[in-house]
Amino acid sequence: MDTAAETTTLVASDKMQGTKIYSATGDNLGSVDDLLIDEKSGTIAYAIMSVGGFLGIGSRYYPLPWSMLRFDTNLMGYVTSVDRAQLKGAPACGRWY
Repeated sequence: MDTAAETTTLVASDKMQGTKIYSATGDNLGSVDDLLIDEKSGTIAYAIMSVGGFLGIGSRYYPLPWSMLRFDTNLMGYVTSVDRAQLKGAPACGRWY
């Protein structure tokens, strides 16, 4: 999808991939790897956050409910209430799909 086809409330999913995700204190937690869409409602259910690794090798993946993310125009990324300490105790996986 090109920029002309987007609006202020719509964005192409491929442009979201790689967008940084920050904690409420501004700590860079990771980035959006993929999105999971509820096929019945058509809404985004989860953002899959990629953490660590190099070029996708050794990364860990965490599903974050979409409702826990808000876009911050100053950071040009998403902010969540999750912090690094919570991620350490959360279940994660290697390549999630």
